[in-house]
This record gives sequence, structure tokens and C-alpha cells, in this order.
Amino acid sequence: MGWWNRKRESSAPAEEASPAVSSDAPSEALSEGLNAALDTLGVLLLEYGRNGFDTDEMTARQLHIRCEQWARHLLSGGPKPGEEAAKQGLPIHQRDWRGVCQFFVAHRREECRYINRSSVDLRQSLWTLIQVLDATVAQDEEADQLVQAELEQLKRAAESDSAESIRRAVISAVSAIGRIALERRLQQREQMQGLHSRLRELGEQLEVARQESALDPLTGLYNRRAFDDRLAQALTMHRVFGQSACLLMIDLDHFKQVNDTYGHVAGDEVLRSVADCLTRTCRVKNDFVARFGGEEFAVILWNTSLKRGVVSAERILDSIRGLRVAYEAHTIAITASIGIAEVQSGDTTTRWVERADRALYDAKASGRNCICEAPSPY
Repeated sequence: MGWWNRKRESSAPAEEASPAVSSDAPSEALSEGLNAALDTLGVLLLEYGRNGFDTDEMTARQLHIRCEQWARHLLSGGPKPGEEAAKQGLPIHQRDWRGVCQFFVAHRREECRYINRSSVDLRQSLWTLIQVLDATVAQDEEADQLVQAELEQLKRAAESDSAESIRRAVISAVSAIGRIALERRLQQREQMQGLHSRLRELGEQLEVARQESALDPLTGLYNRRAFDDRLAQALTMHRVFGQSACLLMIDLDHFKQVNDTYGHVAGDEVLRSVADCLTRTCRVKNDFVARFGGEEFAVILWNTSLKRGVVSAERILDSIRGLRVAYEAHTIAITASIGIAEVQSGDTTTRWVERADRALYDAKASGRNCICEAPSPY
């Protein structure tokens, strides 16, 4: 697969039963084992970069590029990150093995620090809310105790025979209770403002976490979990309000050949380009685009009949046909097959997906690069 497929270096064949063969010449088994180890290391590096996330030191995109550069350096002897591109084909013993270890360990530690710090920030926000509530209760209890003390003085004054004692007790109680009421209002106003600020901050943190958990890290589209939620919402809108909707299942044709010919890095670039193409083509606000898995995408068209859905599917198909993905010295063209199903009464989310999937299989069987509609089940 492109630069990944390194040329296997084998030792020169030795003469049969010749004692002159050097004892340190790598055996064929050792050479194959080394190649397998390098391939495994390359896969680990690429997957690590592909599934990264933003930290304070590096974005997910930067991590992905850095891991690709290190994998290229280790597997084919290309330049390591930060070096001139002119350096190519370095022998194995000159490749920077220590450098990649230092990079991996340093970034993994940064990820741990980032996660721990984010977790601490979230826990601190929750603890601040608890402290605010606790302080509010304590202050209310203290104020109630002061009011109770003034009432006790009033009671004792009322039980006495001195009009002057009663007058002083009433004046003192009225003054104290008024002061307590004013202080309580001011304290509660300040506490509510602080509580509102903390709740807004916590809500923003939770919303960021929710959005990140709903996105596919490679393409930036919504992931399968978010797709399942939105599909259920579309089905509910159909059952309750009779609103139509169409589901498009989109599968890239012969995508395995892209990986086999150009490498998985090129395949990732194709997936990102297709994702961007879908986002630009589905311009209606409520259109929902997700990566369903692998090279398969899904689009939910809200408030859309089958007739209008087919028009949108044709526009998507034309956009993908016209896509040209530049990778190194290559230009990669891609096509797709699309199955479309309009939601029907009695559909479940599973049945709706199955009908769109069957239409997709029909499109594949019809020669690919086309659209097939799912027949009505009734």
C-alpha cells in the first residue's frame, strides 16, 4: 500500500553447506519477523493518530499528521517530523527509533494531564455548586435562629408587666427582622448570580463533551450513536405529526482498492473529502449527515418525500462523481452507490435502516455508481 509496502530486504543466498557464511547474517525468518514488527508498529501509530483528540499542546489533526510522518519515517525511511523532505530511504539502523518513543511517551503524558485536568475542573465545578447550596442553607438557618431569638425576647417582654420593656422589645425585633430580611435578600441575590454563572459554565463544559462524543474523529461528521438518536427523532415526528423523511445509505465503490493501491492514509483522505462533499451538498438546515461505519455514510432528509429525496440523492451522487482527491503525486477518483427509503407507517428504526440497506445492495448489484429506491413494504 504505497509507502507502507516496503521492499523486503533479504540477505544474499549462501552456498549450500558452505562454512564461510557469516553467522550474523539475518535469516529469512528473522527478516520476516522484523517486517511484521514494523508493520504492526505502523498500524499502531496510524490508529493512535487517527483516534486522537485535541489537547492544550496539539490538535487532533496535528497529531494525525505527526503520527503519519513518524510511520512514514519508520516504515520507508522517509524524513521524520521537522526534517527536510529530501531525505528518503534511510536504512533501518539510521531511523530515529528513540525519537518516536520520546514523541509517543510525551504526547501520552500530555493526554493524561489534559484528561485529569479536565476531570478536576468538572469535579471542582460540581463541588462549587454543592458549597453554594450548603452556604445558602447554613445562612438561612443562622437567620432563622436570629429571628427566633428576637421572638423569644418579645415573648418574655409580653409576659412582663413593663410597657417600656415591651416597647423596647418590639422596636428591637422589628429592626432586627428587617435587617435580617434585607441581608437575606442581598445574600440570595449574590448567591443566585454565582450559581447561575457556575451552572452556565458547567453546562458549556457538558455541551462540549456531548458534542465531542457525538462526532466521528476522522471525518468530523456525526457518528453512529448520534445517527441512531436522530433517526429515532425522525421516526417519532412521522408517527406523531405525519412528517415524511428519507434515509440515504451511501457506500463508496471499490474503496478497498484505494487502500490496497495507495495506502490507508490515502483512504483516510478520501473519506474526509467525501465527508466534506456531503456536508457541502446537503445544505438544508435539518439534513443530517453521519459516518455509518467504514466507507459507508448515512443521510437523513427531514420533511422530505421520496420524490424530493431522490433529487437530493442524485445531487449527492453527482458531487461524489466529480470529486478528485489529491494524494502525493496521485489523483484519486471515487464513485458511490446509494440506497434510499422513505419512512413508512409501522417502521421501526431497525426496519427503516434494513429497507435502505436492501436498496443499497440493489444499487451495488445493478453495477454500482447509481441510486436504487426501497419498495414500499405495503
